[in-house]
Amino acid sequence: MKIFRYFILLIIISVSLRTIFLMPLTKARFTDKVLVKNNLIATGNWPPPTLTPTPSPTSTPTPTPSPTSVPTPTLTPTPTPNPNAANTRIDPAAISIAVGQNFTVDLIVSNAKDMGGFDSTTSFNPNVIEFVSASLGSFLTSTGRSVTPLGPIINNTAGTVEYGSNSFGLNPAGPNGEGIIATLTFRAKGVGQSNLSLSNIQIFSRLAILQPNGQIIGGTVRVQ
Repeated sequence: MKIFRYFILLIIISVSLRTIFLMPLTKARFTDKVLVKNNLIATGNWPPPTLTPTPSPTSTPTPTPSPTSVPTPTLTPTPTPNPNAANTRIDPAAISIAVGQNFTVDLIVSNAKDMGGFDSTTSFNPNVIEFVSASLGSFLTSTGRSVTPLGPIINNTAGTVEYGSNSFGLNPAGPNGEGIIATLTFRAKGVGQSNLSLSNIQIFSRLAILQPNGQIIGGTVRVQ
């Protein structure tokens, strides 16, 4: 009976060993957080988690600035000189003189056409200079016309002098071109600077037709 029990025990041991040695090598065996598969050991969960692909960064386009429109400046047209206009100026344009001395300036017209007379107002600084006298130039009488002076009307307080002339008769014709129509005399009375400004200029023909004004240029006086 004892022999029979030993025989049964040997059969059980033989079957157990056979089961163990015939187990497929590909079968995975888990032990506490250790995975044995195909004779490889891996820790953690098996199968490993599927990796989520990291999205590729999307490039943000750099905005291209729109070109700024720069307005083109509007050019101011240069006025075309009137070929029929008479120009008037003071000559010399600048004077430097000592206190107490007299000086003269000429009133000159240019581009005159059949000139018969003129009117003018000259303004100045009465604290620096004072008006003394006026005389007609030779231009109006250059064609033989008879000329009469108009003025001068003097205001040394306000610093103005009005002066002009007129001529009579249809013949001879008035002068054309450029010339001295008046000479003004002043006295330097105080240190400083004074402008000689022309205004109310009227140049008219022997038929009393007013000629348009062109350039009107004054002068300056420096008293030392």
